Amino acid sequence: MKTEKFYIDGMTCSACSSGIERSLKRKDFIHSIEVNLVNQSAIVSFDENKSNLESIFALVEKLGYAPHQFSTQNSNEMPLKELIKQKNWVAIEKKLLPSNLRLTIAVIMMFIVLYLSMVGMFFPSIVPPILQSSLGVFLQIIATGVTMLLGWRFYTKGFKSIVSKNPNMDSLIAISTTAALFYSFYLISTNSLTHGLYFESITVILTLVMVGKHIEEGAKNNANSAISALLAKQSKEVILIDGTTERTVLIDHIKINDHLKILPGHSIPVDGILFEGEGYLDESMLTGEIMPIFKQKGDKLFAGSLNTQTSFILKATSDSQHNTLQAMIALIEEAANSKTKMTKIADKVAMFFVPSVIFIALLAGIFWSFYQNFTFGFEIFIAVLVISCPCALGLATPMAVMIASAIANKKGLFFKNVQSMEYAGQVSAVVFDKTGTLTYTHLKIAHIIPLKGNEETLLQIAASIEQGSEHLIAKAILKECKVRQLELLKAEKFCTKSGYGICASIHNQEYTLGNAELFSSESLKPLQEKMRDIENFIHVIIGQGEEVLGAILLEDFIKEGAKELIETLKTRKIKSYILSGDRENNVKRVAENIGIVEFIAKAKPQDKLEFVKHLKAQGEVVMMVGDGINDVAALEASDVSVSFSSASDISTQSAEILICNEDIRLCGFIIALSKATSTNIKQNLFWAFCYNVISIPLACGFLYGYGILLNPMIAAAAMSFSSLSVVLNAQRLRGFKFIKE
Repeated sequence: MKTEKFYIDGMTCSACSSGIERSLKRKDFIHSIEVNLVNQSAIVSFDENKSNLESIFALVEKLGYAPHQFSTQNSNEMPLKELIKQKNWVAIEKKLLPSNLRLTIAVIMMFIVLYLSMVGMFFPSIVPPILQSSLGVFLQIIATGVTMLLGWRFYTKGFKSIVSKNPNMDSLIAISTTAALFYSFYLISTNSLTHGLYFESITVILTLVMVGKHIEEGAKNNANSAISALLAKQSKEVILIDGTTERTVLIDHIKINDHLKILPGHSIPVDGILFEGEGYLDESMLTGEIMPIFKQKGDKLFAGSLNTQTSFILKATSDSQHNTLQAMIALIEEAANSKTKMTKIADKVAMFFVPSVIFIALLAGIFWSFYQNFTFGFEIFIAVLVISCPCALGLATPMAVMIASAIANKKGLFFKNVQSMEYAGQVSAVVFDKTGTLTYTHLKIAHIIPLKGNEETLLQIAASIEQGSEHLIAKAILKECKVRQLELLKAEKFCTKSGYGICASIHNQEYTLGNAELFSSESLKPLQEKMRDIENFIHVIIGQGEEVLGAILLEDFIKEGAKELIETLKTRKIKSYILSGDRENNVKRVAENIGIVEFIAKAKPQDKLEFVKHLKAQGEVVMMVGDGINDVAALEASDVSVSFSSASDISTQSAEILICNEDIRLCGFIIALSKATSTNIKQNLFWAFCYNVISIPLACGFLYGYGILLNPMIAAAAMSFSSLSVVLNAQRLRGFKFIKE
């Protein structure tokens, strides 16, 4: 099975995206496909032995859309010849006839037709007699033809969608305006009319729809601002140090272990290590922290960070396609392409909506043709088709989600999928790991208690066993060993005991490092005597065989904002728990300091998993916040999982939400933003559905007896306004502020 991502130009509503999904899912070689309306992209999984991407593109093209492998940004930068070669007609049109110019021409054509028809009908003295003759009709035909050419995509997609049995919004526009065109020609051929034609309806409908699409496009581009901002931070070129020479190369040519010179004001092109020099880096795109961070030799540097002061040398540890910046872009795109339950419901509605509208329009048109006359029935038919466009329905969810994602990204917060954003607002219980989650990711050695030998010997053995480990305790031990300038010994035959510790051989002697449960109570007695008055620390016990050699005591620091977060959760009536593998005294100290009543110490991975399952069985919606390998099972089992980008690779892969800084308060921000987004989506869907519930009966003439009737031009304006109202309501999320309540 192969998975590919590509882009689709020309989608305008949820009926478009869901129609493409339905058509491709009918093919036996398609395993799954997700089409995103806002960022105009699709992710498809297919059997590469039965088909290829070119065949899938051909299927999409038959539906009237323009698939391609380049993002909007890339296609805009491509030369015209390359776009013609790819047959990307939508991108070609955008290059030759930008949206603003196309819209301006359409508006001019619309006013020409309105002047010749409506003004000529009601205020004939304003229009010269020559323009009220056949010449005026000819000019109306020309102006209408130009407008229809400007809206050619409505017709290609609209009629192709009907043929493929997936009618969409464009089908409604195409049917109504084409019918109006032919009926106008019929009237001209039979009565030689100069007024009473439908050219003004065609131009007004098409122009107003174009105005609505133009506004939507701008809103979509703003909603995709997070990806655009990240792409803007990616350098195109960099100075490569090749021996004694320096040369400028494209970042695509960077290889691992290359040495790169980073100038002031330039961004970091790939992940790496500061090899020579020092400087201050702006990592706001990663952490949301606006203050530059000082970096010195040996420190990790991340792609997309900005060098604010002096030049330095970077040693690359990744290439241009596999780095922190690309990973963040992938997270944003993955979230954008996933769908909420509400989106899926809207897609299902859109699937039946357009065919139903066409049927209703035909029934209403036929009824009024017999009850009144054909002309009246024909106007009803057009009005129903035009006013029923499901654009607002398609924009309701993705617009709100994309704006919310952009707000989160600015805080250094990334949702891997939109489902996590949907569920977070429903959280009723939050389970925290302690070390690295509620406490900082660095520990400090407080005491070294040797029972045999001295402090340096004990520290040397512990550091030798822990070398290469990324665990918080290992880092603290290795750092202290480096400070004391102790040489690491060669350790081998490593054996990990999950939740307990690690063992290894040094000089053919087996050593064990871990918690008290690895040793017998009898062997621990001498150590317990020495530790009687200093229990409230993290204990790492070192032993040789059955003999306890001593212990290293470490202390951690509660994160700033942890207590504030717990208070916020309490005001929102959300329960808080701590599950930690640490000793009870340490866990109790943290719990009491931040205000958590319920906690479990010495918790193994299975204990954490069972506790999360227990909460869910009681009907709680559980958020798990953890950063270690022993949290993975609990993260997977929870409804919403949160981890930190500094955590272990496995836990960051398991978590649905990543916090790219140490700000634990963002857990409360996640819940509040999710609630605000869900509320906004529900408002959007309400207005979208409400609009159609009210407008379709009006267009059908239900209130004609009371003098209320929507003609096609008013229907077109109302349809555009419905999309605009959803877009504007979604923009309200930009003013979201986290209120702790």
